[in-house]
Amino acid sequence: MELLFKPLENESNEKKVLMVCTTASMIGNFNLPNIALLQEKGFDVEVACNFKNGSNWTNEDSGKLKIYLTNKGVKYYQIEFARSPYNLFNNINAYKSLNRIIRNNDYFFVHCQTPVGAVITRLVTSRIDVPVIYTAHGFHFFKGAPKKNWLFYYPVEKWLSKYADILITINDEDFALAREKMNADKVCEIPGAGVVTSKFHKNEAYRKQIRQQLNISDKKILVFSVGELNDNKNHQVIIKALNLMRNKNIVYVIAGVGSNKNKLNLLARKYGLSEQVKLIGYKDDIEKYYSAADIFAFPSKREGLSFAGVEAMSAGLPIVGSNVRGVKDYVYNGKSGFLLKPTDVEGFAKRIQQLAEDNKLRKKMGEFNIQAAKKYDISNVKEVMKKIYLSI
Repeated sequence: MELLFKPLENESNEKKVLMVCTTASMIGNFNLPNIALLQEKGFDVEVACNFKNGSNWTNEDSGKLKIYLTNKGVKYYQIEFARSPYNLFNNINAYKSLNRIIRNNDYFFVHCQTPVGAVITRLVTSRIDVPVIYTAHGFHFFKGAPKKNWLFYYPVEKWLSKYADILITINDEDFALAREKMNADKVCEIPGAGVVTSKFHKNEAYRKQIRQQLNISDKKILVFSVGELNDNKNHQVIIKALNLMRNKNIVYVIAGVGSNKNKLNLLARKYGLSEQVKLIGYKDDIEKYYSAADIFAFPSKREGLSFAGVEAMSAGLPIVGSNVRGVKDYVYNGKSGFLLKPTDVEGFAKRIQQLAEDNKLRKKMGEFNIQAAKKYDISNVKEVMKKIYLSI
């Protein structure tokens, strides 16, 4: 890789890096390995994000992250980012705060992520001479995306791409689009955000424990999803598929929190499926729940390249998912599981029923997935990120 700036070797601890994300959850879920990697290279790392609002994390979760960062010697700033680009009041204030921070510090480079956080960062750095790395965790414009996404998000990203010295994408479609359409000095692709694949494996003790907690018989087929309860994650399509199947031997468990909780519960009640649909909230021991499952449902309308799918594959689960960017990158139709249009209720019902009835097929696909998931292990991602950081 061509070097854009001085390499990191032999740099002193006086060099500082700022990491910017809209929400604290993006730091905690995706960037702790990056922080550790930068510190290994002798950099002081600082973090700017919204610890109070915007994510599906609780105040307790954010508090734990602050303690972790403090113990690791990472200075952090509270910035009033709003996830919605239309919340102008908060985001103008966020611009002012971030502008002060970057102007008052001699950062070697800034690494920004998430749509709003990255937009505001690049607006600030367009007037300040500091190198910028931008990781796009999934453009809002993609094949099949609503036209309004292309009309709004695409022009903004294209314009601001010239203020990114390195643009990092995490799936093949975004990588191809970025190379062709964006104006960053360099475009790179990494294999997702990285999963500790060894953490996720079949464990009969966990299976028994979790099924007892959830009051689900070992004879029942447990279909599992992980993700925020929102329209994009599209959990409702699986509930509708259950309604078509009318198979009381199948239970659907969703781990996550979000604004659609009541809507999903009402939908399950409408179809008489309240006993078969369980919303269990956020779990910090999620690996145990994969062990309890038989099938992983991944019906998202849009993904960057999700942790959850790779975790499920690492745990040896077959996947019934959407044929969209960020899912089809690593789910091989017919080998890993089955891919369908996000709106294909009948298709989801058919494939879930097929897997529920065929233990051998579930096992075969699960074994394939365990091997396929290794490409997205955190060790591989760290090696790629190390090369990218070395090019600044």
